[in-house]
Amino acid sequence: MSFKDIIYCIGIGLLLFEILKSFIFQIRPADKEKILLKYAPKKPFFIVSVIFSAALLNFIFVIIMKPAEVYYFFLAIFTLIFFFIWYGLMIYGRRNYLRAQHKPMKEIYVNSTIWIIAALYFGILIILYLS
Repeated sequence: MSFKDIIYCIGIGLLLFEILKSFIFQIRPADKEKILLKYAPKKPFFIVSVIFSAALLNFIFVIIMKPAEVYYFFLAIFTLIFFFIWYGLMIYGRRNYLRAQHKPMKEIYVNSTIWIIAALYFGILIILYLS
């Protein structure tokens, strides 16, 4: 395993640990995580968090085992799709919180714009790779 693979595994492992701790098992979530757990749609957010966590765990196994490039590519697409769904649900929960608190929605517009640009960027990359 190269140094780059070790860094990827550590980073993905930390992200996986935080998602499992805060959003799935709900062990001592931070204040912003509590807001998400309260205002995001509960069942879809939980299901997408579980699937995204499974995809991240599978990604660690793929990095360690080094299978064919095709499997790695489709796992990356699967993980990105569920990341964007997960991030979209987080934006939706934050929007619900800001509406309930009667606060300005500037943050939501910025997050939504970043989400759309990133989704378009990765969509174009996938289309170029497949063609």
